[in-house]
Amino acid sequence: MNVHVRRADELARAVAARFAEDGLVFEYELQPYGGGCMAHVDLADDDGFIFTVARTDPYGWIEILDSGDFYLPPTALLHYALLRAHGARPGDAWETALKADPNGRRRPGRRPASE
Repeated sequence: MNVHVRRADELARAVAARFAEDGLVFEYELQPYGGGCMAHVDLADDDGFIFTVARTDPYGWIEILDSGDFYLPPTALLHYALLRAHGARPGDAWETALKADPNGRRRPGRRPASE
């Protein structure tokens, strides 16, 4: 297991454990690729998103693919996923999670193009 797959699995497992405590659905499947690893996430009601862990990001942030393409610090993934599980739109969840995370001010993210 390479470093990107291991990191994606660690992040997804941590979120899944927290979701299980709250009785929420969080299922994921890892898809390694040449420069990193994608995690395909399924939430309740056929909702979900993808996040990637890759060597191409110099800040170590994760890329979120969810009605757009944007970035979050790994420490904000749980907050983002919880907001999405409770019905927040991708852009709103991204803004809230980014603002709430102490690491979120170090680098600008990109707002999703559409929702």
